[in-house]
Order: sequence, then C-alpha cells, then structure tokens
Amino acid sequence: MDNNADLKKSLSMGLEDALKAQLVAGENIIISLPGSFGEAFAVSDKRAFVVRDCDSGLNAECKVFSYPLPDVADITVASSGTSGYIELTLRTPVADAEQARVYFPSYDLGIFQRAVDYINKALSSTQMPQSTPAADISGAVGNKCPKCGVAVEEQSIFCVSCGEQLRQICSQCTSSSPVGSQYCSHCGRKFIAYNPHCPKCGSRIMRWMQYCPECGSMLQKICVACGASIQPDWTHCANCGRLIGSDRLDPRSAMNAQRRLQELRNSESQSSKPAEPPAPEPQQSASQMVAEDYNKRGLKYFENGELEQAVREFKTAVELEPENASYHCNLAVAYDENDDDEPAFAEYSKTLELDPNDLTALLSLGYMYNEHGEHSKAEGVWNKIIAIAPDSAEAQEVRDNLRHQGQL
Repeated sequence: MDNNADLKKSLSMGLEDALKAQLVAGENIIISLPGSFGEAFAVSDKRAFVVRDCDSGLNAECKVFSYPLPDVADITVASSGTSGYIELTLRTPVADAEQARVYFPSYDLGIFQRAVDYINKALSSTQMPQSTPAADISGAVGNKCPKCGVAVEEQSIFCVSCGEQLRQICSQCTSSSPVGSQYCSHCGRKFIAYNPHCPKCGSRIMRWMQYCPECGSMLQKICVACGASIQPDWTHCANCGRLIGSDRLDPRSAMNAQRRLQELRNSESQSSKPAEPPAPEPQQSASQMVAEDYNKRGLKYFENGELEQAVREFKTAVELEPENASYHCNLAVAYDENDDDEPAFAEYSKTLELDPNDLTALLSLGYMYNEHGEHSKAEGVWNKIIAIAPDSAEAQEVRDNLRHQGQL
C-alpha cells in the first residue's frame, strides 16, 4: 500500500495529547486510528502505540503502551459480531494481553485490516516510511527556526516568520518550556502540553476556546455540571467541585448542557448561511404563549429547588402544548429530581417519541435503565448519544459510564 494518508485519523484531544507527549525528537506518527470508547492505535516510524483512557478517580491521565517496531513480530485483526480488535504479537510477550490490544466497532474492520496489512508489509521489508505532520513540534535549533531558518529569540514560542511552534505550552499555566520537558519550568506541575491546533481540522486555536471556530469540534473536556474547562489531571472541577466521572449526572446540569449544545448548533447554522433580511416572526397561538409562560415559571421553581411547584407548572405547559418535546423533557427531569421514577420514565419516553435526538432524555433514561438492572437498554440509549453528538459533554459522560457500567 503506497498511500497511507487515509490511515491517519484525528483522535480525541486527550488521546492525541497523551500520544504526542510520548514522542521523541524526530519521531513521526504514520498511522493513528481511533478505536472503541477511549482507545486508539498508532504507529510511528519507530514504535507502535496502544493509547487508552485511564479509569476516572485519582489518576485522570491516559495510559500509553509503546513497543519498538523491532519487538513487534506480527499484527493481527480479529472480528466478531459488533466489534473487533487489533493485537500486537510481541517477541517478548506482555503479562496483560490488553496492553497490546485495541478494540474497534465492526464497521471499522476494513480500515484496521488495511492498517495491519500496511504495517506487516513494512515490517517485513524492515523499513518504515517517514512522515512529517504539520503540527509536530521540533524546537528551535541554534536560535533559528527549524522550518524557515529565520533567527528567533531563545524564549520564542512561535516563529514570527512562519508560525512554527518552537516550545511546549503548559496547559495548566500557559507558560512555555523547552521541548521534552517533564515538568513545567514555571508552575512545576507535571507537563501536560497544550496543542495550539484543532485535532480535527488542524487550524490554529487559542487556549480559551472551547470549540474550534473553523470546524466547530469540541477542544476541551468540560464539566457537565457547570460547563467549566477541565484539565487532564484534575479529579474535581476547580469551578464547582464536582467529582469528575462521578456515577450520577444532576438532571439540571444535563438541561444546561443541552442548552449549550443547542446554542452551538444555532451559531453554526447562522454562520454557515449568507446574511438575509430578517423574516417576520411567526405568530404564536394563545395556547403556545400561555404554555411557554408556564414552562418559564416551572424552570424558575426548578432552579430554586421547589420541585412540586415545578412539576405543576410543567404539567400545565404539556397539557396546553402536548407536541412540545422540550416541555415533556422538563417535566421528566422535575419528576426524576423528585424521585418519581414511573412518571419520569413515561415523560422521558414521550420526549424521545417527539424528538429522538434529545440528549437530556437519552442520558437520563439510560441512568434509569441502569439503576433497574437493564444494562443492555442503558447501553442502547447511551450509544445513541455518541452517534448523535460525539463531541458533546453528554457523550463524554456516556463514554465514562460505559467503561464503568458495572460499578454504577
């Protein structure tokens, strides 16, 4: 296989950063393929990598298992049913086979098989091809930019001539350190490099951005309770104190996350359309106007913790406008927060009947299934979230839940 460009896919930000932190000077990634939830397989011109999210809790970093290519005897692919895995056969076997294995959904079998064929062919010829990704950090050489040769100052982070990145940026305090630093020279914390390029489209981004302005993909892991950005090594959100990866999502937090996602969709939709004269607003019927008033009052009661009053207002809104999925979902969340499981389940189900893509309803319904021991049903609704909005806060919560479902 001469052209392997399609075997280099974008990974999630956490996996991408963990992988790049392992690279040494001059080492280039040739193949990178995302697997199932929180896993990835990558190959450089020197090593093969298995990258995997760690369990939430005291250690929030990703695990990276790397193997020099001369130690790899063979690579195979196995598939059955809805999933498969790629496995490295090492000349010195590891104690845990999972450390040399990456799982993937069955529909990705073709690309993983092509990757294996490509690597095995390259290994048999004892020569891996070279690749130079645009986003690799090479560092200044002799106070000159390694890309364009222009003179640069010793502490320069980017070349003023071509924009090449010359020093690593600490994602904790934003100061810079020499390439390869294990700890930040400014804050002293273990170095977690900030990547100033969007992992999906490669465009330049700023540290404060949560979404890429070019492609709209999520750039930072955010707290589902308050929306604040979360650093990879945090166990608790620094803004609201919520335990990251905890087993229960506050329904009101899910409502806020849903609102943020809808605002993003609206902004993307508006930015992709040419400017047009504002259209006259459609006239609402009297019942719609009244229903919205009841819904707003219900939200205020809910935010104040007055759940019985919130249920009463939401029920009236639903009676006046029974085809409004949002009103049904608000009522379901209020029931859920008040531990009224049966009516909550009914309202979540009605919400999804009207709007199958409502993330709040899918997320909460999955928790209800899981709490009643119906784990396969929980997986079914949660997997829909990953398919609908893979970069959303809800999808991040779901991936963590699926890894630890037996403990929930």
